[in-house]
Amino acid sequence: MNIERKNVLILIAAVLFVFVSIPGVFFNKAVKKYLNFLGIWAEKPASVIKPVFVSNLPQMRRRGTSGGDLNQPELRFITFSVKINSAGEIVLSGDFNKWSADSVRLVKREGDKWETIIPLTPGTYRYVYYVDGKKTLDPLNPSTDVYENEKVSVLNVK
Repeated sequence: MNIERKNVLILIAAVLFVFVSIPGVFFNKAVKKYLNFLGIWAEKPASVIKPVFVSNLPQMRRRGTSGGDLNQPELRFITFSVKINSAGEIVLSGDFNKWSADSVRLVKREGDKWETIIPLTPGTYRYVYYVDGKKTLDPLNPSTDVYENEKVSVLNVK
């Protein structure tokens, strides 16, 4: 009976050795590959990572200089914000997004304040808010215009 117990213990020890050592070998190889990639583990000299694809960037110009074809409109980051009590969702629609009623959603901030930031070039833009699906003028902007027989808010970006 003693011999059988000894054989069982040896078998259990061999199985545990296999389950512990084999994953350890694979894990060790994975760690070595990762550290070689980072250049920390230096079995081989670390190679320099070279770009595979090199693109031609457009010629740069300083702000305020004229450059013929290089003139690009400057963007202004405009914050649209509105404070409306108990709104579930507010969406911004206007000239800048082809009057899409679902592309620019405002994010709820502290209290009942909703806002979003949109990059726009200088110009005049017409817009409205959709508060829970209902078209609403900007209560903070008194400038209005008429678009398709409906009153809309107007913003001048300089």
